[in-house]
Amino acid sequence: MYHTIFFDLDGTLVDSSEGVYRCFRYALEKMQAPPLPSHLEPLLIGPPLEDSFANFCGFSPEDSLRALDFFRERYRRVGYLEMSVVPGMEEALSALRQVGLRLAVASSKEERGCHMVLDAAGLSQYFELIAGHNVELANTKAAVIRSAMDRMGLTDGDAPGILMVGDRKYDAVGAAQWGIPCLGFDYCGFAPAGELEEAGAIAVVHTAEELTRFILERK
Repeated sequence: MYHTIFFDLDGTLVDSSEGVYRCFRYALEKMQAPPLPSHLEPLLIGPPLEDSFANFCGFSPEDSLRALDFFRERYRRVGYLEMSVVPGMEEALSALRQVGLRLAVASSKEERGCHMVLDAAGLSQYFELIAGHNVELANTKAAVIRSAMDRMGLTDGDAPGILMVGDRKYDAVGAAQWGIPCLGFDYCGFAPAGELEEAGAIAVVHTAEELTRFILERK
């Protein structure tokens, strides 16, 4: 049934919350803005960071981009190392590759940052393509997914055989724009209760083992 699996990065392959939270705090300090309430920090995982600076901090588009530059300054220096691989995920990726599935990353994170995280995590070897956001793309998850399809030579006719795996509504909504089903992955728990289901995820799994089993049963 599936021939290609697209994975989100933050909250799906790795728990990057420590690095994201610290870099966001650093950016707010540099912008001389008040800190974000701690209960809102989990919502930083998933959406484009420019949107988070605008929505949570009230920044203008110009200030959001300035804050993003500060975020990336710390992230490229140390933040990308402040993460951990989701338990069992490397074994899951290995099992999926062994049965001939094409694996790729489709993340809203800056593409350079995706490579840095996956190299540090030792997971890059499992992916045919690591696609992230870049200046040539619209600032949406759908744009990253379309870019990944194009770079892998996949057409709209291939969409039913592609599965997006992600932990937030942005993954499900972005995939649906191209007719791609989404499997929700809720190990890290960053999504509010019921968000993935309401966004149209075909199912929600909670461990790497459940993820592997779901996909292999439908290969």
